[in-house]
Amino acid sequence: MPDRKLTELNNYLDKIVEELPTERDHKKYLKLFAGALRDAAQHILEVGDAASAQVLVFESEKNTSAESVLSFFLAFKWAPRAKALLVLWRDMLFEQEKAQVLLRNGKTDEESLHTLRERCETTLHQAIQDLRKYLQNQTEAHGQTDKAKKFLAPLFLQTNPWGTYKLQIQTLAEQTEVLQERMRALLFTTDTFEKIDGLIRKTVIDCQAEIGEALLSLDTVIAYVNDNAAENPGKIITYLESEEAKIQNHDHGSQFTAELYELIDKLPADTDVPVAVSGGPVEVREVNFKKSARAWLDSEILPQLYEVWELTEGIRTGLKMSLLNVRNRAVLLNTEQAEKAGLTESLDSITKPLLLFKETSARLKAECTDIYTTIDTRLRSEFETAAVYRTDKEFLNIPLQSAINQIVFSQGAFLTRVKDWFVKQINRVRRIRTDVRREDALSISEKVVRYLEERAPDVKNSQYASIFLTKGYIGESFRVGREEEIARMEKLIRQWNNGYRGSVLLTGKRFSGRTLFGDLTSDRFFHGNSIALQPNTEIDFNGRRFQTSYSLREALDWVEKHTINSRSMLWLDNLELWSNADNPVSENVRALQKFIDSNAGRIFIVVSVSNWLQDYLNRTHDLNKYFQAEINMDKMPRADIARAIAIRHGATHRKLINEEGEEISSSDFAKFTNTVYRQTEGNIGEALLRWSNSIEPAGENEVRRHKKTEAELPEFITSDTGIVLSAIMLRKRTNEYNLLKAFGSPFKNKYAAIVQRLLSLGLLHRHLDGSLEVKETAVNDIGRQLDRQNRIKFYR
Repeated sequence: MPDRKLTELNNYLDKIVEELPTERDHKKYLKLFAGALRDAAQHILEVGDAASAQVLVFESEKNTSAESVLSFFLAFKWAPRAKALLVLWRDMLFEQEKAQVLLRNGKTDEESLHTLRERCETTLHQAIQDLRKYLQNQTEAHGQTDKAKKFLAPLFLQTNPWGTYKLQIQTLAEQTEVLQERMRALLFTTDTFEKIDGLIRKTVIDCQAEIGEALLSLDTVIAYVNDNAAENPGKIITYLESEEAKIQNHDHGSQFTAELYELIDKLPADTDVPVAVSGGPVEVREVNFKKSARAWLDSEILPQLYEVWELTEGIRTGLKMSLLNVRNRAVLLNTEQAEKAGLTESLDSITKPLLLFKETSARLKAECTDIYTTIDTRLRSEFETAAVYRTDKEFLNIPLQSAINQIVFSQGAFLTRVKDWFVKQINRVRRIRTDVRREDALSISEKVVRYLEERAPDVKNSQYASIFLTKGYIGESFRVGREEEIARMEKLIRQWNNGYRGSVLLTGKRFSGRTLFGDLTSDRFFHGNSIALQPNTEIDFNGRRFQTSYSLREALDWVEKHTINSRSMLWLDNLELWSNADNPVSENVRALQKFIDSNAGRIFIVVSVSNWLQDYLNRTHDLNKYFQAEINMDKMPRADIARAIAIRHGATHRKLINEEGEEISSSDFAKFTNTVYRQTEGNIGEALLRWSNSIEPAGENEVRRHKKTEAELPEFITSDTGIVLSAIMLRKRTNEYNLLKAFGSPFKNKYAAIVQRLLSLGLLHRHLDGSLEVKETAVNDIGRQLDRQNRIKFYR
């Protein structure tokens, strides 16, 4: 009966009104508040169902009893009032959950939160009383027989509305669940935002501390030099050497970016966030926290951090150079003291480099402080989840977004370059907007062709580019970095000479320098006593010649036979090339593993392989188990890549000028190389290629960086295209016959057409011998896309 269900509802509401003020923990309070809303909705549904069931009976009988009046009144008149109570309850739940988010963002305080809570309790209690009084007054007013007939007469002719109210009340209960779920997601996002905020502030504070320590040590050094310059300059030399040794390199960027993107990846993607309530509907705002945070940080914070890191590195490097300069002067002073010549002048100038550097570093420290102020302002004003409630503006709005918002997420790194360009050339806003509209109009194929054309080498610049694009080892004068890797290789060779296993695996992406490093190892440690194996080539060792095929077993048998009396090196570059239809890579790998087990004690074996083939062979053949060590070549330090570019640029005997025709400054050169470093993720070969393609002739013996921006490779890889490209990437170079043998009949029916399409687009290149290879200028970007689709393992 509805009266019994009504009593149960009233008892439950009385209980909740008493319980709510007693819960002091706000998290538990919200859970209780939301749970009570759902339970109240369930009780109201039971009242309505019971009343509606009675309505069916009384309607057919035209019953005008008090029970009939109550049932009809509950289904027709009371139900919308009960729904209104739940709407109010739902709205108060939303406001309190919103206040919780605002509190976490520092936009409100505990006192305001407590005041809101008390107001909600008072309002809820009053609404419950009003609903009761309404029911009591109306049922009493229509309780008499004549009034009951007058009240029921028109209702007998109407359709029972309870079914509609029931659906609305059920929706309100479901909305309660959604509100709680979204609040939990928003609070988790707030936690993650706070961690990102802390990570950003920590890296700046660490840099400021490093700068402060450098300046403090600088004052100590100046005082020490002044105290000892006249009496004991020889003592200064030793002291400065020890001080220089204390200066340690800190790669602030690598660890930071790894931690940052790990946190960003934890953020929710597409999320419908409730931002307002009005009557029945809940207004939601679709926000991709992951993409928004990444885009905003890439635009507003990371460029500032790069400046901080560069300033810190500049102070560290400047201090080293100043100490070295003073040390050289101390050596000269020590000699002059012995000869008693020019001593006064040397004493006056010995600390000059340090004093000049002190002035410079003080300015750089001030710049770092200014940058931190900018970062702090942006984080405080923008980087907060509470901004999601400000529906009048974009969440984590990027300045000038109206001109570029259509390429924020489709263009990746292109976005940052466009924004930097846009800020510097504000007078070209209209042109940018036009370009954006044109970008949207381009097909995938047009974007691919544009991408390849922009990366095609300029034939007018071939003389400059040739020295950057030469592969492999071209002498010590062009070798830069890899000191740790060289030291490790030297140690492994020393251990091999002492009787340990000698087998090293070089891994990396394309252009990561595996070939150069293997050639360097051969030239430096096994000069004239090494064998480099390549398929389908003639090899010569100690006057003996051998024509290789694609059978690695045959080549290794020849090596084993003709190196019995020598401790030599076997250099097997690009393991992926050793395969064709008759000699699958699995057969060749087994032959290599057997050769290593039998000969690694007397032949030092170095093998290079791509990251993706290594991952595949580890899963199928336990490849790494057969090697004493693995050296991954994927990334070189920023400074080493800058030096490599500088050395090669110097070898071209070209002057690099700016737009005004003046030779660029060292700081501008550093900015250019840093940009290339970030674009190529520290890949040395890709960095040299990117630099070379960014240079254009500017006159006789002069070059400059062109202004054009490079579009990113569009996401073009479908399921079938991914299968073909993965197969070619694993082999590096192959042909249609080998692919036919690998795929069987589906190749003719499906994949052959895809190969032709990729050739016509220019993403595949056909060599003179008919073999196919992924276009070199696109291979790593294609590798990244295949990695994102979990088809190959591009990164280590």
